[in-house]
Amino acid sequence: MSANVPLPARLRANFRPSARLSVWSLRLLFGAVLMTFSEIIMWQNPPAHTLPEWLARVVLYLCLAGVVLDLAVRGQAREIGGLVLLGGAYGLLASATVGRDIFNNLPSNLLVRGMGLQTGAGLYGLLAFVLIMQGRALDPRALLVAAAVGALWGIWVKWYPVQLVTGWGPMSIEVATTWLIGALVVTGGLFLFVGPRFRVVKETSLLLEWWEAILVGVPLFVSLLSGLADEKIIPFLPFVLVGGLLAIIMGALFVNRKPNEPSILANITFAAPNLQNFVFLAIAFVVAATFASLLVTDGDSPFGVAVYWIIVAAASLWLPAASALTGIRAYRAED
Repeated sequence: MSANVPLPARLRANFRPSARLSVWSLRLLFGAVLMTFSEIIMWQNPPAHTLPEWLARVVLYLCLAGVVLDLAVRGQAREIGGLVLLGGAYGLLASATVGRDIFNNLPSNLLVRGMGLQTGAGLYGLLAFVLIMQGRALDPRALLVAAAVGALWGIWVKWYPVQLVTGWGPMSIEVATTWLIGALVVTGGLFLFVGPRFRVVKETSLLLEWWEAILVGVPLFVSLLSGLADEKIIPFLPFVLVGGLLAIIMGALFVNRKPNEPSILANITFAAPNLQNFVFLAIAFVVAATFASLLVTDGDSPFGVAVYWIIVAAASLWLPAASALTGIRAYRAED
C-alpha cells in the first residue's frame, strides 16, 4: 500500500522532529566527546581558535556524530576491525571538514593527523562513549587504556607544538590541562543533564532519516566546498587521494556485513550514563598525562620523537590490519 502513497506524503510522514529528540540528545553527547578528543586531546591548538570558529566546530562535530553513529549501525561495527575502520572513516571526514590540514604537507599531515590522531579520536571517542552510556561497572582494563592514552597525550602536547613545522610555540602542560578540564566539565555536564535516564532507544533509530541526513550533510558539505574553493586549503589531487582512501575504508567496513547483526551501539540502547565511569576515566587520563609530561624537557626529547613514530606506525598499519581482520571474521562466519 505504501507504494501507492505519493512520495511527498511519505516524506512528510517520516518528518517527526519531536519524536527524534532522544536520538539527537545522544548525538549531542557523542559530538561533545568527539570534540573533546579531536580538538583538545589530539591538540589542534585550541587556544588559537576564535569564538566564531568554536561555534562552527560545535555544529560540525554534532554533524559528524550523527554520521558516525549512522555508519556504526549500517556497518555493524562491533569487532575491533570494524571499529578501527569506523574510526578511520571519522578521522578522514573530520580532518577534511574541520581541520582541513591533511591536504597539505603530504604525506606527513595525512598520516599523523588524518590516519593517526583523528582516527584515534574517532576510535577512542566511540569506545569512551559506549563505556559511559552502557551504565555498567567500569572494567579495570579501561582505566589502564585511559592512563596509557593520557601518558601519550602528556608527552605529545608538550613536544609537538614546539616543532618548527607547526609554528605554534611551546605549550605548558598546565595550560593544556586547563583546556582539557574545561572540556571535560562541559562534556560531563551534558552527560548529567542531557543524558537519557533509562530511556529505550532502538539501535536502528540511530540511523539518519532523510531530513536528518540533509541537516547534518549540508554543514559538512559547505565546509568542504569552501576549502575546495581555495586551492591553498584543499588542493585537488590531495582531495582525490583522501577521497580514494575513504572509499577503500568504507568498502572494507560494509563489504562483510551480515543480516540483522548488531553494532557496538546495541550496548547503549537500554542504559543511561554512568558518570562514575566518566570521572574515573578522566582522572586516570589527567594523572598519567601530568606525570608523563615531565619526561619532555625540550623539542629534541626522545620521548616526543618516540610518540611521533608510534603514531606514524599505527597510521600506516591500521588500514591493512583492520581490513584483514574483517575479512578473517567474514571467512570464519561462512564456515
